[in-house]
Amino acid sequence: MMSQGITPAVSGTKRTTGSKGERSATRDSKRSRSNEKDAPLTSQVVNSTAEALKIGKNIIVKIGKEKFKLNEQEDRPSRLETSGKERKVEKQKGKGVILYKEFTPANKWIRQPDHLTSSEWRLALKMTANVCPLRAIPGRSRDGNHCRRCVSEIETLGHVLGACPFSETLRNSRHQRIRSMIAEALRKKGLTVREEVHDISQEGSCRRIDMLAIPLGSTSAYIIDPTVRFEAQEQQPTEVHSEKCRIYEPTVPFYLEKYHLTPIEVVGLMVGARGTIPRLFVSFCKKFQLNNDFIRDVSLAAIRRSLAILKYHLYFVS
Repeated sequence: MMSQGITPAVSGTKRTTGSKGERSATRDSKRSRSNEKDAPLTSQVVNSTAEALKIGKNIIVKIGKEKFKLNEQEDRPSRLETSGKERKVEKQKGKGVILYKEFTPANKWIRQPDHLTSSEWRLALKMTANVCPLRAIPGRSRDGNHCRRCVSEIETLGHVLGACPFSETLRNSRHQRIRSMIAEALRKKGLTVREEVHDISQEGSCRRIDMLAIPLGSTSAYIIDPTVRFEAQEQQPTEVHSEKCRIYEPTVPFYLEKYHLTPIEVVGLMVGARGTIPRLFVSFCKKFQLNNDFIRDVSLAAIRRSLAILKYHLYFVS
């Protein structure tokens, strides 16, 4: 029999040594020794990773620069061609402004825009300075300098007002308006005026003149061909007159025989697309006693029709 003062041992229990604080200190010391062993390896890994990242960054930057250069070359395939176009555009500013001084009363609309709306007046001033929002102006378009409508020429103001096929109908309307104004003014002065007269030249080709004006009681006549041109340089009106003479002088024998006339004079009249009036046009008006008010009306008609062409080119959406 067992004694009452002795406690029997319990089977299956683990034997523990030391206190809880001692066991924690032992674990910490083991960890520190492990960290000391791994520290050189960790430092080496960190250094190699940083070096790799630095090399990778340099490679990425280099690749990015090369890609940017390639994209820039694709966007601008020919820098020589682009610089040539830019030089051509720079010459457009101030082009033809010398013709504004040949008949200054026609410039009255700049100070007194009584016959133009505020929006027409502002756009007309931009036409005068050749700073309309067209692609020829550097920085106006990211799609290049070529015309947004026909894509065949650089989109200058001269191209829009005088050559772009997109506005051909409006240009013909502008021409017909100027021609009708001159014909009506000559009729009021007693001349017989026939418009759009068909004829046959000496070469056998069929032509059509704008006007044949015959003074009352006279056997002389005038073949009058007005044209609206974008102002380019000072000698342009004289060149236009010479051009019309070359075209229509071969038709003179046809009219001499048909209308029993004696001398026939060919007159080529230029009106500026921006409303300028050359001296040759003023001399023609003085010859037939057409006053300055009529000349200003012609100038305003040219400006209004040119504004319509420009707005149609810029803002028409099909």
